[in-house]
Amino acid sequence: MRGISSPGLRRAALLGLLFLLAGCAADPLARIRADFDAGRYADCAKELSAARKAHPGDAHLYALDQGIVHLALEAPKKTLEDLRFARDRMDELAGLSFMESFKSLFLDDRQLDYAGADYERVLVRAVLAVADLAGRVGDAASYALQVLEEQMRIIDSYKLPDGKMPKKAYKLVAFGCYLRAIMAEEDPLSQDLAERNYKKVLEIEPNFAYGKEDLERVRQGKLPPKGYGVLHVLVLCGRGPFRVETTADPKDQAWADAMGLAQVIWAAHRKHLAFPLLSAVKIPALAFYKENPTEVHVDVDGREEGVTAVVTDVEATADAEFKAMRPEIIARALVRRAFKVAVTEGVKAVVRKGEKKKARKNLSDFLISLGGLLWISSERADLRCWDLLPASFQVLRLEVPAGVHTVTLRAGLSGRTTGAPQKVRVQVRDGYNTYVIGLVPSLRGGPAPLTSQPAPEPAVVSGKP
Repeated sequence: MRGISSPGLRRAALLGLLFLLAGCAADPLARIRADFDAGRYADCAKELSAARKAHPGDAHLYALDQGIVHLALEAPKKTLEDLRFARDRMDELAGLSFMESFKSLFLDDRQLDYAGADYERVLVRAVLAVADLAGRVGDAASYALQVLEEQMRIIDSYKLPDGKMPKKAYKLVAFGCYLRAIMAEEDPLSQDLAERNYKKVLEIEPNFAYGKEDLERVRQGKLPPKGYGVLHVLVLCGRGPFRVETTADPKDQAWADAMGLAQVIWAAHRKHLAFPLLSAVKIPALAFYKENPTEVHVDVDGREEGVTAVVTDVEATADAEFKAMRPEIIARALVRRAFKVAVTEGVKAVVRKGEKKKARKNLSDFLISLGGLLWISSERADLRCWDLLPASFQVLRLEVPAGVHTVTLRAGLSGRTTGAPQKVRVQVRDGYNTYVIGLVPSLRGGPAPLTSQPAPEPAVVSGKP
């Protein structure tokens, strides 16, 4: 039985066991999601801080969710710290080329530091801009500019080994342009900048409900009446897409493109080995929450003034990205699977040469095949994502008299209100913008909104009337 106890076989068995155990790791975000849905935001913040320390390779992933939680806790400056850290780390990890990303073929993607989906790398800048407005830091225009700039850089700089540029099919994000437009419109000397950005919003999102109205207003130079200010309601609405595991096989429409791409990569790295025949691989796919709010109803001092409209649909943005990148996603899985098959067969060939008796050869073949099967079966799709990213960015512009007002947001579904009131008192200034930032993750509503111009609560007089 010397073939069984050889160092090579012991290492193969140990490796298979380690991969099998890695596939059984629990999702540390499960409890955090439950606490967030229940409104236990302080508990979420503590759990995310602990997760960042326990999983330093994914600290930036937890920081993305922590940024949203700190918005719910009315701590926008902490949100800025969280999201700047996450943005910078994702930018670093995204620096690997397509070919370099295949160096860790012994692992599946779960063991790599999470580089983030492209839409997450773009939208982190959008949330940074919103948090900056709430925290009155002064960098919101810069973050807003980065949104489309970063997306165009991602699209234009990416080319596959076969020369194709699949990211050209991405859906562009209009929210950064919208923020730049409303900030520029506040300044009478920046109306040209406001007009250019409103045009870009309409170019990207021609169905945006308030787009034509915004462009016409700025073209005509209409300003709020004397004694009025502009109230901008910016809502992070619903829960964004998440990932589930699915299987790609030769019946998949993207299979042929993926196989061709995988063979190009294989040839570049494994010149002397033929690409093996493969039947099916596990890949991530997008899933969507069914019960997200469709709009948010806005009251000012008890009177409904309007409903928000979608200026960036995160679900549609993510869906376009996954469809464009599906052949590459499958190709990555195919190359990993082919490598494991090739290693298993290579070990078999080496062991056969060292064994003289047929019985030992057969037993060694069986044990190596079993180890290879465990190795392959331990592979799972990488389901990590920015879990608390909203499903859409929605907006409403109102002209209201200068002074103190109570603004109330309520989640809505197809024109009817469903959520509990989310209230904030604001101080509107004559001729200036005031921002109200709402986090409305579900049909039940969410935490109290934030504002760039908070008004003090009215004094409570104690004693007898």
